Amino acid sequence: MVKDNCLGAAVLGFDFDHALFTDRQLEEILRGVEHLIYTTISHDPGLSYRKLRVVVPLSRPISVSEHERLMAYYAWEFEKLNRGGLDESTLKAERKFYMPHAQADVKWVKKRKQPLNVDRLLLKIPKVALVQAPQPHDLVELINGQQPTTNNNNGLIVKINGIIDSMTAGDRSHKATRVGGMMRHLDADQRDQVWQRMRQKGVDDAALRSARKYAES
Repeated sequence: MVKDNCLGAAVLGFDFDHALFTDRQLEEILRGVEHLIYTTISHDPGLSYRKLRVVVPLSRPISVSEHERLMAYYAWEFEKLNRGGLDESTLKAERKFYMPHAQADVKWVKKRKQPLNVDRLLLKIPKVALVQAPQPHDLVELINGQQPTTNNNNGLIVKINGIIDSMTAGDRSHKATRVGGMMRHLDADQRDQVWQRMRQKGVDDAALRSARKYAES
């Protein structure tokens, strides 16, 4: 359960402690993707909700960073459904354990469905508002009660550098996206300095592309 020991993932695993959605609603979110759905060992058939695990095969193995982005996307999708969100403690690749146990029922949804096309979905993710997207106070930074201009960005740059310096292996992607939202207030030379600083901090190319999307939008 240590991130540095996790190389990536070959499947996605969704855990729900209070699932109120139907199997049909789940299929609509997965949109033609093959999946295994089963109730976990702590499920109680007498309750009005289900405790579920959903396992989704992938078109290829993914990195830890790609896993973070994909899980953030689906957490956002289930949040919109408002019928029981993902268990936040199980969103990380290193936290995944799949026991072959079904308390009440199990269903393998395969017919006319395919493994999740990872590359096609990753192209879409930077274009939507993910759970790790910049917050409003990041997008419009106030310095002494004023929105910064290109002539007065010192306070904003200090905050951006502080976020970059605080990056760890576990939150580089999330913080890089926050920085991207704040960079829209900077001029070209200042942006170049931020990109260089993030690269030195070890931010991967996928996270940098996502941050650039917010910086330029």
